[in-house]
Amino acid sequence: MLMRLADVLSLSHKDRNLLLHSGGYTAAYSNHELGSAGMGPVLHALQLIQQKHDPYPALVMDGNYNAIMGNASQQRLMGFIIGKHHPQMTMNILEAAMSESAFQPYLVNWENVAGHLLRRLRRQILAYGKSAHQELFDKLPSMSSPANWQHPEESKLDALILTVDFKVQDRIVHTFSTLSQFGAALEIRQLLRQEWKNS
Repeated sequence: MLMRLADVLSLSHKDRNLLLHSGGYTAAYSNHELGSAGMGPVLHALQLIQQKHDPYPALVMDGNYNAIMGNASQQRLMGFIIGKHHPQMTMNILEAAMSESAFQPYLVNWENVAGHLLRRLRRQILAYGKSAHQELFDKLPSMSSPANWQHPEESKLDALILTVDFKVQDRIVHTFSTLSQFGAALEIRQLLRQEWKNS
């Protein structure tokens, strides 16, 4: 019955597991780490996509917004920013976006980006209740947060695509965020967020 309901609602594999757990059942879909043997084809595909995206930066984040992969151009971009600040800069993208010693000084549209990320994270907490998300959310506003991020103007409402613009020396690097899913999968972790950059 629950799986039929999940089909009607077109729930993702992750959400189906949550629904089953709420009903007292075990998960129907596995959740392997990206580096595990069974995820080899997915890892290879992500590496190939990033390589072909050069000379533009691209990165892959996990469900907790930690950067787990980046192509050569992404590493050069991060090297420029890290080189200006602390060498042990966090690899959590949300923390880096909020930090004045990391991405914030380089984000042209920082207020829109930061507000969008905070609202997105709050929605994830309400939907999934993950402790890692709650811990991250508790930390971020104390670091730095834009005014009125909880109640943005209509013109600043969250769009389908989050655009992030970095100022690097005398150039603006325009980026956007997308969710990519590999088809015919019975694996939750095959849904990863990817960041593609275009100058």
